[in-house]
Amino acid sequence: MAPLGTMSASWSRTAPYRRYNVFFQPAEWLEGGFRYVEIENRQYAASEEERPNLDKGFDMKLRLLEEEPVPGHKLALGFRDVGGTTLFGSEYLVASKRWYDLDFTLGLGWGYLGNASDVDSPLGWLHDRFDERPDDAGGDQGGEFAVDALFRGPMAVFGGVEYQTPWDPLVLQLEYEGNDYGSEPQSSNQEQDSRINYGARLALTNNLELRAGWQRGNTAMAGVSWNLDLAGLSQVKRDPPPPTRQPRPATTGPR
Repeated sequence: MAPLGTMSASWSRTAPYRRYNVFFQPAEWLEGGFRYVEIENRQYAASEEERPNLDKGFDMKLRLLEEEPVPGHKLALGFRDVGGTTLFGSEYLVASKRWYDLDFTLGLGWGYLGNASDVDSPLGWLHDRFDERPDDAGGDQGGEFAVDALFRGPMAVFGGVEYQTPWDPLVLQLEYEGNDYGSEPQSSNQEQDSRINYGARLALTNNLELRAGWQRGNTAMAGVSWNLDLAGLSQVKRDPPPPTRQPRPATTGPR
């Protein structure tokens, strides 16, 4: 989780996707935000002009476990594209652990984050409907919450590690992802040579950060993010100026 009151805006491109994100941290246990994704090789159906398809969605992440009493531990439950077309809809349960300059992550993902289908759904013993994810769980929700698809279908394992280098502005990343890019939205399937991704983050200032990576074993990623501490902003006072003090009139004669 980001510090309380943080707002983060970011842009990134990994062909054929351009992603625009705005996220907020309104509470210590809650993160929410909006994603806009341009699919460069698909036509925008709502326009006659030639332009990439535009998808929008809402994300939410809930912290289930505090870092205390064991510092560095976290457990979170997240939902991606849960309110929107759900083209990239997914759910995940993720744990993290910080150890010196390393930050480890390990999770289970459903939907878009679970397309590699490492294991069958563990919720199948509750009801058979959890064994399969609905075929229409993407594109037909019309902005409604896709509750009928939550935690349904097979799962995949994902994880990674971040390393804070001795040079403070630079962080290196290694990731094992849960998507296989064989079931992409609108049949825009991508070739994946590896489930291992590499990345780096370089802080230019306290607010501005550059990002780069190598994904799917064959595709470059570049991006930029800007963070703002809304809780630490001071408000400019607009009070009226104090009245000008008028000098007392001079007096004559004895008092």
